[in-house]
Amino acid sequence: NNDWNTLGNWWTDAACTSAAAGLPTSSDSVIATADISSTPPGATVVNLTTSSFLGGPLLVTGLASFIGPNALLGNSITLTGNATFDAQQAEELYPNGAYLASNATIDGNATFTNGARNYGTVTGNGTFTNNGGNGDGGSFGTVSGYATFDATSGNRGGTVSGNAMFTGTTYN
Repeated sequence: NNDWNTLGNWWTDAACTSAAAGLPTSSDSVIATADISSTPPGATVVNLTTSSFLGGPLLVTGLASFIGPNALLGNSITLTGNATFDAQQAEELYPNGAYLASNATIDGNATFTNGARNYGTVTGNGTFTNNGGNGDGGSFGTVSGYATFDATSGNRGGTVSGNAMFTGTTYN
């Protein structure tokens, strides 16, 4: 049912053969293979790796990794911690691909790589590599700290409040 609070959604192994005895806690790392439509207040994990949709707020004390062309942090959701968005595609995927949705917030630093896009807000610093973008196609992201863009990525109309560094043939 895609609800964080449903114990039957959790397993202790990647093959999903050993049922978890309890819900994830602040000392657990989580691999989500399906959409998570909601999370309880105060949900905290060490690391999160997902190739799907996260539709509830979450505190990640380590790293949240959104990997693959369908991975995204949903609208109006705040993830507290650092995150990586990797669409695993060298070409531009707009409007699909791993991305931070508009009105969503990463309260930390974020990296966007391999075609991933930022359409939301990163309150820390942003790193954009291998065709990663701060916005695209009329939707624009915001980075409150500084941002770095490699030779194949671009600002694409987004906002950077701190300093921005562009290398090679990248563009603003």
